[in-house]
Amino acid sequence: MSKVIFVDTSRTARGGKRRPHICYDGERTFEVYKLTKLKKYNEIFIDALFPETYNEILKLLRKGVKIYCLKDTMMMKKLREESNLRKTDVIDAMALARISKDHFKQLTIEELEKRIELDSLISRHKLFTRRIKTLKQWIKRDGWDYGLRDVVRLMERDKKRVAKKIVEAISSNAVYGEACKILGIKGDSIGLAILTAKLPLHLPLNFCKLSSF
Repeated sequence: MSKVIFVDTSRTARGGKRRPHICYDGERTFEVYKLTKLKKYNEIFIDALFPETYNEILKLLRKGVKIYCLKDTMMMKKLREESNLRKTDVIDAMALARISKDHFKQLTIEELEKRIELDSLISRHKLFTRRIKTLKQWIKRDGWDYGLRDVVRLMERDKKRVAKKIVEAISSNAVYGEACKILGIKGDSIGLAILTAKLPLHLPLNFCKLSSF
């Protein structure tokens, strides 16, 4: 018989120093600080997917555990309001058990590996953006560059390389393609690529059409 667990995930659970993940197995609730502690379960339903949990979830997937992520977290709020319940981690974990499986997206190893790669690239791109901006401000403010202009050029070159990798990784995404068509973007758009990578799971393909008006 399949063993199922519902988890209200926490992005600060790592290290056991902050808020833990709250789990509900249909009978009782309990806490874990690592999702890998749930490896005895066949199916795990989570409310949200945080970068801090990517590696733990990937390990579980590789062990054959099926993991499902709630597509629209607003459903949790709706359930609480219908039952006149206040928001707590325990209540949210138990509420997950009341939601139909159709409202969850099954995660795959390939998808998560791609998310991990994309998140790393996006973080590097943001870092380059901040560093370049800071260096340019220093040059403008002080009037001396101390070779910083050369550093900026090198960073801008590397930033373009990272941007190209991000766009290549997201180019097959249907939402990205649809958004490019609607917005009339014929070339690559790093801004749109990053936005697409960060979109919630529940957004439909036609959200671009709705938001373009």
